[in-house]
Amino acid sequence: MKSKELNICINNKEDIDNFYKNLRKYIIFKNNHHMNLSISNNINDIFKEDLKEVERIFNIKNKKDRVYAMYNSVCDYIDNHYTLKNVCQFKDNTCVCQRMGFERVKVNGCCGSCKYLGENGCITKSLACKFFYCSYIKKHSHLFKPQDIKVFKYFFSPRQKIIAKFNFFHTTEENCKLLCKDSLLAFAFTKDADVDRFKEID
Repeated sequence: MKSKELNICINNKEDIDNFYKNLRKYIIFKNNHHMNLSISNNINDIFKEDLKEVERIFNIKNKKDRVYAMYNSVCDYIDNHYTLKNVCQFKDNTCVCQRMGFERVKVNGCCGSCKYLGENGCITKSLACKFFYCSYIKKHSHLFKPQDIKVFKYFFSPRQKIIAKFNFFHTTEENCKLLCKDSLLAFAFTKDADVDRFKEID
């Protein structure tokens, strides 16, 4: 059966505001529709990227596939805005806090000796870890809030937001399985990750 079409024109800031104002209603009541956004060339590229990503996630109808897409989208957003800009000021495998003596872990920033840390950084995508920044960086850097990420704000349920922000040191697969359950009870009984960040590194 062919899905119904949800056609929306975005020509100015008012249209953008109205779109996001109604997005939750679209997700709840028109989830079986196929969204088509017609975005004016006058729209700022940053806004346009957010809109196109929302459209992409909305049009994924399989629950599991959508959760994985949501998860990876938010991880990639954080990487593009923070990790690539080196907001923690890494130099010679130490962050600015470690060089100033504010951090118990001696290398690799907050990751320390996490088992998921490879030569080129994290070998998995732990969203909670990506969301976390120490008090020093929060004080001295301009950081956006999780709710500023449109996919996180509108597609993650309240329960999923808690899971995503606090299930540290777990793999993408482990996190997404838990997000698919969308249950705080399941989260409460999730086994803590076996990670010793403070052990000595050879």
